[in-house]
Amino acid sequence: MNRLRVALALFAATLVLAFACGIAAAQETPSEQQRRTTVEAVRLGFQNVYKVGYWTPVEVGLGGGDTPYTGFLELTLPDGDGVQSSVITPPNRPVQTTPGRTTTVSAFVKPGRADGELRVRFVAEGRPRAERRISVAFQPNNLQIGYGNAAIDELILTLGPQLGLGGVLAGVDPDTQRTTHVVPLGDISELPIRWYGYDAVNTLVLSTSDVQLYRGLTAGTARAQALLEWVERGGDLVMFVGAEAPEILAGDSPLSELAPGRFDRLVDLRQTRSIEAYADTREQIDLAGASLTAPRLSDVRGTIAAFEGNRPEDLPLVVRAPFGFGNVTFVALDLNTTPLDRWEGRDAFLRTVIRPGEPVVEEDESQANLTYLDPGYLDLTGQLRAALDQFTGVQVVPFYIVATLVLGYILLIGPVDYMLVKHGLKRMELTWLTFPVIVIVVSGGAYALANWTKGDRLRLNQVELIDADVERGLVRGTVWSHIFSPRADSYNLGLAPVLPGGGSPTDPQKLVAWLGLPGDALGGMGMQATGTPFFDRPYYFGPEFDQLLGVPIQVWSTKSITGRWTSRDSVPLSADLSEIADQMLAGQIENGLGMDLGQCQLLYDRWVYTIANIPQGARIELRSLAEPQLIKTWLGANESAVAGQDVTSILRRMMFYDAAGGSLASESLNLYQQFCDLSGQLTAGRAILVTHQPHTDGSQLLRDGEPLTSPDDRRWLVYRFVLPVARDGETTSP
Repeated sequence: MNRLRVALALFAATLVLAFACGIAAAQETPSEQQRRTTVEAVRLGFQNVYKVGYWTPVEVGLGGGDTPYTGFLELTLPDGDGVQSSVITPPNRPVQTTPGRTTTVSAFVKPGRADGELRVRFVAEGRPRAERRISVAFQPNNLQIGYGNAAIDELILTLGPQLGLGGVLAGVDPDTQRTTHVVPLGDISELPIRWYGYDAVNTLVLSTSDVQLYRGLTAGTARAQALLEWVERGGDLVMFVGAEAPEILAGDSPLSELAPGRFDRLVDLRQTRSIEAYADTREQIDLAGASLTAPRLSDVRGTIAAFEGNRPEDLPLVVRAPFGFGNVTFVALDLNTTPLDRWEGRDAFLRTVIRPGEPVVEEDESQANLTYLDPGYLDLTGQLRAALDQFTGVQVVPFYIVATLVLGYILLIGPVDYMLVKHGLKRMELTWLTFPVIVIVVSGGAYALANWTKGDRLRLNQVELIDADVERGLVRGTVWSHIFSPRADSYNLGLAPVLPGGGSPTDPQKLVAWLGLPGDALGGMGMQATGTPFFDRPYYFGPEFDQLLGVPIQVWSTKSITGRWTSRDSVPLSADLSEIADQMLAGQIENGLGMDLGQCQLLYDRWVYTIANIPQGARIELRSLAEPQLIKTWLGANESAVAGQDVTSILRRMMFYDAAGGSLASESLNLYQQFCDLSGQLTAGRAILVTHQPHTDGSQLLRDGEPLTSPDDRRWLVYRFVLPVARDGETTSP
């Protein structure tokens, strides 16, 4: 009894003490309470503008609590199929929080749904120290992210004094339903620190009249290197450089490397007829009481689209030049200075610079039929996905058969079962036996039918496009893989790239990710999330985005994976080409790749030469070839096949979409994987040799480090070799 009393007394004392401590804690001032680490701010994309289906920069502000931590940030978003995928900041770049201060963490994510929720977690010492779920909103603030824009939209970034591009280009194209977003950046700190941070950017416009803004963009920094690598891998850069050229184009500036020539000197511009003619406007520039200064470039490479003087080399004003697989447009004018800032033809000039060769379409000539089709299946990437969804040995059961089987099942469990127990067995209680028997038999039959039509083997369909810049020693590869899984399973996926002719690339930079379907159709990235996903746990990107870990695939389902890789390797294919009359080619090509090249075409400007094959070690003289045909004719002959599921024809149009006339010459779009289009190289003075290698092994998709392959795989491999062409008054040096 005494022990019981003592226990009760201790229990009562504990309650009183806990209550007293609770009151004391409630009476503490906020400064005396334990402060925790919090997620204070999130910015996704550029000024909270981003597109689904692309790598996107994200900044997270972590408010430090009383305890400093060192850990990592985990960012989770739905992928293009609505499955949760997570990015973790690399272990070699730990995230550290400091008491009383906000730590800004930069990372990259790939949003897959327009209305997807972003989950942010800061993990340290094995425990989550801060977590926040952030929903989309049309009016973003610190803890909201903007609604994801469509994958087919156009994103133009501008840096420097504003040129008014928003009023010129922003808006919706009524033919393609593509929206153009013009986003001004405040300073260079908003430029990505990795090249894939520009993944969603169609064009970057640099206006350099405020030289102070660019002084932090020095050679060797992460942002400068990311900019160079993005353009080199296929980016589109426009530079407006005027009187500040001596500093902007100084030898140690990264912009000098991007300029299509060497800065010589500043020149007073006394005539403006060429500028007005280039803009195709009758509005004249009023030079009364004003002067224009333009930087003169020497050793110019590329195409001089506008110039002053007797020859293009006298004073190039607009130059379009290739830089690796990308394009640089250099404008030797500062549109923010008088008299250009008040020129009535300024908008027309800007439109021509940003969108060269864009035809003026009359309303009755517009492709209104494009507006009634969903971009997911109208865009060539969606068509390629659909073509890769056809697997050898996997049959799709027609809908009428499925409907018939469902109707038969309903009849079996309803009228047939009733007639059986009522008139056959004459014992109604036996339905407790016949009903489950029917269900089991029908379910077993359905499984057997599915197994017969779908099979029990993993299958892979893969397309690979490998581009080699022979002049710069740069190789890039793009892989589109479609995996069919015979069972519910998870996959650890990587990529082993292979150079043209075989061999492993030198220190390749690789990106492996999911591939979404643009548009609002079933399975598209524009769909609103509905219901609960099949998988409640996320899969993970590797620390350097070169792997996917734990990707779940349902039984008899598919997953689209894409890989991109880049390396600096010389390619033993040599060419001595020069331009002759009517933009045709003369010269020779020699194959030293160690393999035969079959089904070859050589493209330049608007022409395509057909070459049956180029054997290993052989030298082909162009004068021995048949007369070339127009690229539009060559691609147009395959247009009907594109509407179907011919992988080769779809890929051809993706590779040279603009050269074929773009959407005005086709009932298809090429907006999601637009970097594959090398049409700009053809008009900037380069030739491209295309060869299809149906029996050559290319890059391998890996599962747990081993090639993911089966006897029923289908593979397509295409090489494009970008070759220099000598033209009068132009140097071909990189």
